[in-house]
Amino acid sequence: MMKFLVVDDEPKDREAIKFWLAREFAGATFIETTSQEELAAALLSGGFDAAIIRCPLTWAPWKDVLEALKSKCPDMPVVMITDGGDDEIAVEAMKAGLSDYVLKRHLFRFLGKAVRGALEGVSLSRGRQYLFQSAGATTAIIDSELRFPSEQDLRRALETNETVVYYQPRFSLMTGAASGVEALVRWQHPRRGLLLPGEFIGLAEETGLIVPLGERVLREACHQARLWHAAGYPGLVVAVNLSVRQFQQKNLPEAVKAILAETGLEPWCLELEITENTVVQELELTKVILHRLRDMGVRIAIDDFGVGYCSLNYLRHFPVHTLKIDSSFVRGVGKTREEAAIVATIIDLAKHLDCTVVAEGVETAQQLAWLKEHGCDEVQGFFLCPPLPPDRIVEELQRSDRTATIRCIEPQDSS
Repeated sequence: MMKFLVVDDEPKDREAIKFWLAREFAGATFIETTSQEELAAALLSGGFDAAIIRCPLTWAPWKDVLEALKSKCPDMPVVMITDGGDDEIAVEAMKAGLSDYVLKRHLFRFLGKAVRGALEGVSLSRGRQYLFQSAGATTAIIDSELRFPSEQDLRRALETNETVVYYQPRFSLMTGAASGVEALVRWQHPRRGLLLPGEFIGLAEETGLIVPLGERVLREACHQARLWHAAGYPGLVVAVNLSVRQFQQKNLPEAVKAILAETGLEPWCLELEITENTVVQELELTKVILHRLRDMGVRIAIDDFGVGYCSLNYLRHFPVHTLKIDSSFVRGVGKTREEAAIVATIIDLAKHLDCTVVAEGVETAQQLAWLKEHGCDEVQGFFLCPPLPPDRIVEELQRSDRTATIRCIEPQDSS
């Protein structure tokens, strides 16, 4: 069984890395590190077949991380993931002992091959040394070899129902029971397998296809929630993300009302998530739309709270029911006083505004305990449950062991 060290401080990127490596190496296990302390502890344990670094990291220069890896495990292959446009970094890293590198947007095609090649001593990038002659050449040539999904591909996907909806439960810290689920779209590509949102949502936004895609996700989520209610979970709330372009559709309230009527879902069981950046695009239009949705009985959540335009003024005027703390803040609780202070302030703010506060991206028992100690209402994250297809959700909702874990975990004040 292969064992991989994943050095990355972004939960969604780690999810993608593990997903694509698991497809290439069945039964693989992963140790994830998101800080220098965690990296040092992982290297002491050893036993890794390969390491994957995401560049850039927020807590250390890539050079220091690579040096630490090669110092402790000189024979261990190391593959770096970059955003692209930074060929000089890739070349410098290769000279410093990096085995290979992969552009982030091509994880689904090259990550497994790069890691397997590194294990066998064959580098995709080393075999293309001539690509290093000019900045951007690597990106350009790889793009010509692998056409990223196009507008036509995405239109076909919508026409042939290739998109699917996964759901990630969120749990009450008071009862330990599931209080709702968040709908997350995937693309079941006929040749490339299951694509994560980061590989096609940008394209959908650029082409305007995000509107029909979002409507499809909303309809499917409402229909599925209604099925769960009939199966014995009548209070389960389903949360659906709205993009800027969706939200700016003036007929959005009418579209939501029609879907609720079509699926038979009660309005209070639907929560629409928008980001702070969406809110400030057109303040007057936003105010009108939110109040119309509120009057219908639909719940409103501010997603990724704290990372956008952090003006609190709109919270006084907009009918917001839920604040979702961004995972970048949750990662820091129990580690730094600054991050802990921010999260504690958001929780306190939500309480004063009579809003439910949800922490996203919970990945450790320490984070869970800290959030419980500081009065957070609900949590979601991989520590409790990853996004799953709908046929596996009921099974997860029935797990008494997780409910007991949440209810019995000891609060720890790490502020």
